[in-house]
Amino acid sequence: MGMLEAGRAELEAERRDQEQLRTQFSTELEHAREQVGVAQERAHSTERGTLREVDQERTGTPP
Repeated sequence: MGMLEAGRAELEAERRDQEQLRTQFSTELEHAREQVGVAQERAHSTERGTLREVDQERTGTPP
């Protein structure tokens, strides 16, 4: 195998590695986005509950 062919083979191997890393990163990014969505929903739920409690205390209505 000549130097040109060896260079091409190395370049192709690097391209495959890069594609694999890109796929792995995309998967991890999607997982992180899902976690952020869950955390945001929990925060909103907690906030709604707290606001409801404050309103009940303010108006004197039972839970």
